[in-house]
Amino acid sequence: MVGIQNGHRLMPLCKYSSLLKQFTKIKDVANPLTAFEARIESPVVSRRPSGFFFLTPVWGESYTRLYVDTVIPAQLANGNLQAFRGEPGNRYIIFTRPEDAEVIRSSAIYGQLNSIVPVSFEFITERVNVVHDMMTDCYRCGIEAAEKVDAAAIFLTPDIVLSDGSLATIKRLSDAGWDVIYVPAIRTMKKAVAASLEKSFRHGDAVQISPRQLMRIALDNLHPLADSSWWEEGEGGLVPANIYWRVGDEGIVGRCFHLHPIFVYPQRKNVRFFGTVDDDYVLAACPDPSRDFVVGDSDDFLAIELSDPGRFFATRFAKGSVNDTVRWAEHFTNDRHRSLFKVTVRMHTGITRPTDWSDAEHRASMVAQQIEARLKRPPWRLLPDADLLVRRFIRWGKEYRIRFANRNEAEFKAGSEIPTWKRAVLWAVDAFVEVRKSMLNLMRRIALRIETWSARSYQAKLYHDLAGVLPEASDPVLVANNPEKFYLAPLLGRRTPSYSSERYASLLRRESTGFFEKGEQIANSSKDVVVLEVDLHRTQDLELYLRECRRVLRNDGRLIVYLHRLGFVWAKGEHVDSSIDNIIEKIETEFQIVSIRLQGGLGSHLRVKVAAWLRGLVNRRLAVRWLILIFGLPLLPVIFVCGGIFVVTTIALDFIDRSGSYCVSKLILAQKKPAQS
Repeated sequence: MVGIQNGHRLMPLCKYSSLLKQFTKIKDVANPLTAFEARIESPVVSRRPSGFFFLTPVWGESYTRLYVDTVIPAQLANGNLQAFRGEPGNRYIIFTRPEDAEVIRSSAIYGQLNSIVPVSFEFITERVNVVHDMMTDCYRCGIEAAEKVDAAAIFLTPDIVLSDGSLATIKRLSDAGWDVIYVPAIRTMKKAVAASLEKSFRHGDAVQISPRQLMRIALDNLHPLADSSWWEEGEGGLVPANIYWRVGDEGIVGRCFHLHPIFVYPQRKNVRFFGTVDDDYVLAACPDPSRDFVVGDSDDFLAIELSDPGRFFATRFAKGSVNDTVRWAEHFTNDRHRSLFKVTVRMHTGITRPTDWSDAEHRASMVAQQIEARLKRPPWRLLPDADLLVRRFIRWGKEYRIRFANRNEAEFKAGSEIPTWKRAVLWAVDAFVEVRKSMLNLMRRIALRIETWSARSYQAKLYHDLAGVLPEASDPVLVANNPEKFYLAPLLGRRTPSYSSERYASLLRRESTGFFEKGEQIANSSKDVVVLEVDLHRTQDLELYLRECRRVLRNDGRLIVYLHRLGFVWAKGEHVDSSIDNIIEKIETEFQIVSIRLQGGLGSHLRVKVAAWLRGLVNRRLAVRWLILIFGLPLLPVIFVCGGIFVVTTIALDFIDRSGSYCVSKLILAQKKPAQS
């Protein structure tokens, strides 16, 4: 029988809609604890761990500081670690480097943490090449230690802040007999959120904040990656792992493939898994999904992730596209992830308009049904789309490998009975995945190297012009109308040693609109230099940015506007030139333009267009991807030679072209106009 987990045992889908109505009634009662307890129904088999092992990997100055100053204080709230005080089977294990361990030990907060749950350190001595791989290795060590004493593992990170009562919820669910607890997490802007928590919710050693208060802060400071999860709104691509629908100003309805398994009490020990804890560990350690619990209401548990603005990746999956979401899910989800996607998650500041929530949940349900129906198509239906079929093939191979690697004793003894053809298929899947991964990594490195070589002449010119318009002792603040990309950040760091890429101003489109720095609105007439990057894809709010630049600049302050058409894919030149002219006119309404400098010529223009054309060809044409994958290695010498000739030719064209007609960017220096009397 097909079922869904939403705070209950596996239940028939036909009962799900009526249960949702019951949940809605329950959530409106006055006592939230009673409402939560009413939603807990113990699974058939009740098992209790001997204790709880809290596992946290953390390294590096920035993350260690955030962990000590913000994350641990939130864990010390009354409804979090305090719920575990005095229990002898609990341990708090921090995986870190020796130098970072000293920072944690010497902090004022460490003694309080150690008095609640005994803390121990496991040192990371090797070099960290891939962050997720190192985190997984740390978790593996923690899982092994917990399993030796039959304890459950609670997987924490150094950049997740928990609302008050979250860990107490985990404890109550564990006491009720659940083996796996899944929770959502929202990605937010680190500096602004940390400053808000410190200013308004710090009480002694602890950060005490309710779920609804924390959700308010999250909604006011969403990270660009969180904005990439909106199904119906915003620009750019979609990150289908978590799909959001906005409910007015009250919160978010979510359908999520990748929820975080914050708590795992393994049904099977000493299992093998090949990905991360979020990927295939639960599939191996807890094969019975009827003992999974999904926290579907943020009043019971809320976690937000604090990230720098630079932690962003572009995606070619389109917002509102069922086809693109299915294409992603065929590759990056297993059966467990797809069961999580059936659950509707509410993250809110309080539900005062139930009709709006019902409407959003209905829209989410309609989209989810379309996605689920397409994911259930049999393999023969995918034959017209070879890419989807290959993704299905790879996913099937991964799931089979997990089951094969974690056979029970009876299955292991009968291993000789496993058909040879199945072993051959499994080997073929593993070989294909490894070859494909190696080829893609090689292609990325080649593309990055060519891009670096081709960009040197342009970047040298841009840096020269930027140094010419920046005052010697300036302390610039960088603003971008596209917060996903900051092209000038590394160049500003070279020009001004005191400049930090973490020092930025963001524009919040809420009740109060303005530039914010470290969670505080920038004061009037307080800045000497503002550098404004303008992406020609997003110019609809440019007047708003210019007004804010005028407000925060001193009377003798400088505004440096960087107009770039990098990635302005195959637009007609007349349209681009018209857009730039319109932007210059808007700048002149608020500022006096002092100078305009051009960067890049015909060669840079050709590189941008050819790179855009190649990306579009590879991303949209399945046949091209397969040709590259199959014939890429033998053709590498030809690719290198042709690429080198193209780069040298375009660099020469940049020196020859002095017309400015094909510039890639313009650097505009402007000053405030005197106030009208």
